[in-house]
Amino acid sequence: MASHIMENVIDAHIHLSRHFSGGLKNDWHPHEAAAFHRDWTEEDYRCSVAKGKFKVKAAIFVECFNRPPIEEAKWVLKMIDDPESIIAGMTAQIYVQKGADEVNAFLDQLRDDKG
Repeated sequence: MASHIMENVIDAHIHLSRHFSGGLKNDWHPHEAAAFHRDWTEEDYRCSVAKGKFKVKAAIFVECFNRPPIEEAKWVLKMIDDPESIIAGMTAQIYVQKGADEVNAFLDQLRDDKG
């Protein structure tokens, strides 16, 4: 039986953290099972997907309680700007239920002098 390899896949939901190596504090995975008590890096992700039948060309980072949320977003934006990174986009932890002012205040913290 031939195996079909899917190419140019965009993984729409990944989480990364460097909590255990001194990166941003993470409020989620330190409270999970022992197997989660380690960093989850882009390199880990690449190694994991390399073993599968899906050839991932890009991934979308979804916030995962790295603290503070604005620093998580800045960290991920650096990966997005890196042409060697597989990270192509993100879903940031913005408290949209608090309204437009909250969203704009968060986004203002991410803008540089070019907007």
